[in-house]
Amino acid sequence: MSLLDSMVLGSEKVPIVLDIGTAYTKCGFAGEPAPRHILPSVVMTCVDGQEKKVRIADYSKDTEELVKLLKRFIHSIFFKYLLVNPKDRRMIIVESVLCPNAIKTSLAKVIFQHFEVQSAMFAPNHLMGLYSLGVSTALIVDCGYSETILLPFYETASLFNCCQISGLAGKAINNQLEKLLYQYASITYGEETKPFAAERGLISEDILEEIKVKACVAGHNTEFSQISPAPVKDMKFQLGPSKVLTFPGEARVKMLDAIFEPDPNDTSIASMIIDCLLMCPIDIRKDLAASICVTGGCAAIPGFSYRLKKELTVLANSDRYKNELSVKTFKFYETPVHPNYANWLGGSICGTLENLAERSISRESFMKEQTLPDWTHSRKRLRSVAQAIMKRVSSERTPSLASVVSKIMSSSVRSKMPKVAINDDKA
Repeated sequence: MSLLDSMVLGSEKVPIVLDIGTAYTKCGFAGEPAPRHILPSVVMTCVDGQEKKVRIADYSKDTEELVKLLKRFIHSIFFKYLLVNPKDRRMIIVESVLCPNAIKTSLAKVIFQHFEVQSAMFAPNHLMGLYSLGVSTALIVDCGYSETILLPFYETASLFNCCQISGLAGKAINNQLEKLLYQYASITYGEETKPFAAERGLISEDILEEIKVKACVAGHNTEFSQISPAPVKDMKFQLGPSKVLTFPGEARVKMLDAIFEPDPNDTSIASMIIDCLLMCPIDIRKDLAASICVTGGCAAIPGFSYRLKKELTVLANSDRYKNELSVKTFKFYETPVHPNYANWLGGSICGTLENLAERSISRESFMKEQTLPDWTHSRKRLRSVAQAIMKRVSSERTPSLASVVSKIMSSSVRSKMPKVAINDDKA
């Protein structure tokens, strides 16, 4: 048995923590500050006689095909990336509050029937984000690939009736980027340069994702101040042996307009936060406004939180909200790790609980019932988990969990954290 196994759960082996997102999946072990691997949530399959990469989330309605894809995908996680025998492990599965029931049930069938794991705890990603902060009250803004979901927590209790959901997320940024490429970008073939719009064919999702990660910046809103920001430099991307894409700086600052500028429904990320606060009881709005945490891949964009804070300040003082919301000051938590896997970290902390087995769904129970409870129907159980974690974090006599949180949040240890392996190969 490894030293980590004996430190976390004594005689039991360390649980596996799995966070399957629409675009990327994070996998690793409980008690660790970062996932071992981050890999695309795609599987190679045969479509119309051709091998093609497909997203797991796209098969939420075809449960039979979904189970086949999940078997291959989970098999690669266990035996290719984590190198473990799943039969003697427990699992913490971090799920979205909007996770389709077909995906959740199919995943349970795969891990319990095919891989025979001991037990699994399905935990909502927003609650795991709260755990990673070590606080009991916060407004969690999860800005992922397909949607942005806001869910407030007050004293570990979720206010699900105040939840806000929108498609203003990573996919909307990709769509905006594609438009900007055709409008501003140019391509150089050797010594010949021509507009990108002259290119025929669609841009692959992989290229869009690479450009977004490397070129996207938060931009500047002239309403914030009268001082003009420094110009953003152009970026070049090598698309082939003699094919170079030039993306101008003026277009880079416009990428996030897809989620910060109001859409046809007059909705933006900032307006979603204010609408969420207005739906909350008036006596807790100030606490929530001072405890905002943004997680997800979009939160890692340089200047994202700064621009969001400025957008909130401007919008709160606008004619639309100045008479409705008395709170004019907003404060943001800085996630102790990269925002992309902050929710995974909450699952890692949750996996260190001594009574994890009592709060999980056992294999025998699932094989008998063949159903899974929705997390919204298990709030009492999940809240007890939160209270147990908060008690252990604040207790001086139980340093195991407190040390995990404090070490992660300390800058000295953060600089020595292991690098996360981001895998782009075929699953």
